[in-house]
Amino acid sequence: MISTYDLNKIKFATDEATFKRAVGLYEGSKVTEIEELGGYYSAVVLGTEPYRVSVSGRNYKHGHCTCYLGQKDTLCKHMVALAIHAVMDGKPLSDKDKQLSHHVECSKLCGVLNKEELEAVKKSITESMRYIKPYRGPSRTWFANQDSLREGCNRLSAIVSDLPVSRQVADILVKLLLRLEKKVSVGGVDDSNGIVGGLAGELAALLEEFARIDPSCIDAFEPLCGKKYYFGWEDSLVRIFDEREPRISTGTKDIAILNAFKKKKFIDAEMAGYITNKIVEVMPNLKEVLGKYDINPKDMIRFQMVSEMCRSEREKKGLTFKQISLNLKIPQYRLKDVESSSVRNIDVDILEDYINYLGLRKWFSSWKKHNMDVYNRLSKKS
Repeated sequence: MISTYDLNKIKFATDEATFKRAVGLYEGSKVTEIEELGGYYSAVVLGTEPYRVSVSGRNYKHGHCTCYLGQKDTLCKHMVALAIHAVMDGKPLSDKDKQLSHHVECSKLCGVLNKEELEAVKKSITESMRYIKPYRGPSRTWFANQDSLREGCNRLSAIVSDLPVSRQVADILVKLLLRLEKKVSVGGVDDSNGIVGGLAGELAALLEEFARIDPSCIDAFEPLCGKKYYFGWEDSLVRIFDEREPRISTGTKDIAILNAFKKKKFIDAEMAGYITNKIVEVMPNLKEVLGKYDINPKDMIRFQMVSEMCRSEREKKGLTFKQISLNLKIPQYRLKDVESSSVRNIDVDILEDYINYLGLRKWFSSWKKHNMDVYNRLSKKS
């Protein structure tokens, strides 16, 4: 006979204490004299005394045991131990088989799901959500309905506890929260026992942990803003979103600027202004500080390419500031001014000598052609 349930069904639909005790009985070879008859499994389970036990092959919670709980029609560890034997056929349980995830935990591992993994996770979540059913009576079915809610939440807890920390997964968790919210608020789910609400609270706490590990996850909280939800779990996530550090978005101009650096092209005045504005968005006090010390941020940005070329060529040739300083009879700090884009302190004559020494004359002439206004401002300060 093949049972219609599996080990996962037993794990997720049984309370933690009963499952662990049942595992102990199974692993201790206490399930004996197993028989199959008329759609039922029967056995003698050795406990305080030998108990005669039977469970259905369709539903392991349907059965009987001669122990104290069994005589009160309550699921006991002896029935669960026999059900485990029915699905495992006496084979040993692995650590993963015995692992319970009735509470949400953070994996603390950063990573992104590939396409196949993502589809598998979404499918598992959808299948688990089917256990979170509306309650429509009669009253005698209420306990079975609550058991189904508990099983669905246990399954979801196991799924999310294995997921890596990433913005991708944060999006999945937020959508899961909203699906649970809809189930309770308008879907007819009776959560008077707080089973679904408890899971929602644990998922919110998990997302808070995600935000601490990877701040990019905070952007996933945006759909929660400006609304009030049944459980009230959204408050902490909305607060985190509101208090997040501003970040520079990557638009068309941002990509063009990055490509310019990669290809060693030149940043023009418009692009330099755009970068400056982006920096000021993140550091609003910077503009005032730069003005106080008579520093032109646009010139610094446009001169940055010269600094980078000098540093790169010097390192390629294996030269130190000290060697160049001795050869050109120029103070080291003047050379460092060039490589740090300290436009306020750069001496043009020293800059020209440094460019010639590094063999960058052709390249620098091209830069100067595109940035003559910057070069002229440097000349006036020399």
